[in-house]
Amino acid sequence: AIGSMQADPSYEISNDRGETERRTSEVTRSMQEETVSELRKIRRETQTRSSETQINMRSNEIRNTRGEAERRSILDTTSLQADITNEIRNDREDTKRRSNELTRNVKRDTSNEMRRNRRDTQIRSNEVSRSDTVRRR
Repeated sequence: AIGSMQADPSYEISNDRGETERRTSEVTRSMQEETVSELRKIRRETQTRSSETQINMRSNEIRNTRGEAERRSILDTTSLQADITNEIRNDREDTKRRSNELTRNVKRDTSNEMRRNRRDTQIRSNEVSRSDTVRRR
């Protein structure tokens, strides 16, 4: 009876079908496992790349912020230097103006003083001359 079952073509077909289904299931399971493994690997790489990208973006942000701060610092320093230079220039011009003004005042005062002294001397001289004239008479 067993031998007759094995020789039965429908039994062989049934066996072949079972074997095919089992192999198909194994291949499918194997492919699914490989796919899941590949997907996990891709996800890890993607996360790593994403992290690297975020780190790079943050680094660039920090670099840009630092660069901007340096530019602002340079601008502030340059502006401060310009302000100080202008202040020094203005102080120098004020000092020169005051010095010229004082020099003019001293010259004017000296000149007036000399004029007064000459006038006083002339007046005394005239008085002395008159008194001599009066004495002679």
